[in-house]
Amino acid sequence: MKSVNFNQLVLSLCLLAAVSCKKNSNKADQNSQIRELSEYLGEPIIVDLRGKVLGTNQQPIENAVVSVGDITTLTDSLGHFIITNVSAHENLLTINVTKKDYKTDLINLTPKDKTNTVTITLYKESELSIFWFNKNNHNLPHTSAK
Repeated sequence: MKSVNFNQLVLSLCLLAAVSCKKNSNKADQNSQIRELSEYLGEPIIVDLRGKVLGTNQQPIENAVVSVGDITTLTDSLGHFIITNVSAHENLLTINVTKKDYKTDLINLTPKDKTNTVTITLYKESELSIFWFNKNNHNLPHTSAK
């Protein structure tokens, strides 16, 4: 009796799974979406990227990890980095910068030339951003500025 109920349950679940699987027959919509995305991004291009990574005090940050796609490098003692032959799109180049004790920064930019130059500012983990309330500039109830 238990095996009959178990078999019925398994059969019911299989039928439910088969019925709920929906074949995506609209390939034209998928192709259209891919075309729209590639039109937005632009054509694939190869560019060079150079720049520097600074702290909020405008001091260079040494050994920050700068990544573009699968290419990664470290900044030198002056905060400078160079990455060559980066795959990008005409309208989008994404740069990821990390350093211990600093907030990770993800920058999206539009490449302007074959060689693009950027300056990136990293914020320490402990530094407040403009989105945090400061004891001297908020109007929250039951609080007071000191």
